[in-house]
Amino acid sequence: MRPGTQTFTMLGITLLAVLAPGCMPAPQRVSLVPGVAVAPERELAIWRGAHADTLHVIRLTDSTVSGVPLQSPPECDSCRVSLALTQVDSTTRTHPPRHWLSLALPAAAAVAFAGVWTWGD
Repeated sequence: MRPGTQTFTMLGITLLAVLAPGCMPAPQRVSLVPGVAVAPERELAIWRGAHADTLHVIRLTDSTVSGVPLQSPPECDSCRVSLALTQVDSTTRTHPPRHWLSLALPAAAAVAFAGVWTWGD
C-alpha cells in the first residue's frame, strides 16, 4: 500500500460509519382518519405531549385509537391500550425493526477499518 493511503482509507471508513445512520428513513407523520383502516403490520408512534407509545395491530374508531404495545405479541388482546383521539397530539409511522442499515453499515465499516489497520502494511 502506498504511504498515506492507509490513513485516507481509514478516514473514509470512519466517515462511512459516522454518516451511515443519517441515511435512515425519518419517521413520517400520519393522520388518523376515523373509519379508515390501518394496515395490521403498520407500527405507529402515538404522541401525547413528550411521550410516545409505539403500537401495532391498530384499531381506529370515531373517538379512540387502540393498539398493542410493540414489545408485546400482536395476538395479546389483554395488552391492548386504548386512547381517546382527543388525547393524541400526533402520530408518526415508524420503520420496523430499526432498519438493518443502522447496524450493518457501521459494523461493516468497523470490520473494514480493522482490516486496513491490521493488514494495511
